[in-house]
Amino acid sequence: MLFRSHVKEKTYEMCLFAVQQNGRALQFVKNQTEELCLAAVREDEWNLQYVKDQTEEICIERSEERRVGKECRSRWSPYH
Repeated sequence: MLFRSHVKEKTYEMCLFAVQQNGRALQFVKNQTEELCLAAVREDEWNLQYVKDQTEEICIERSEERRVGKECRSRWSPYH
């Protein structure tokens, strides 16, 4: 992952962009903000594992992403 290994000085904007593109980048962010964490969880619900401070809002966001994902999958299922 280029973000981790080649960039020494990471700005907040760089971190946000990286997390929005690939939420796993959150694991390399030292100063995680709630906005960065929410962006990572919105990108993929499984990125919650990289959130250092799992607040209620972030956990609710993950639950919402899972609920919406299940609704979409069932809607497009050939067995529906």
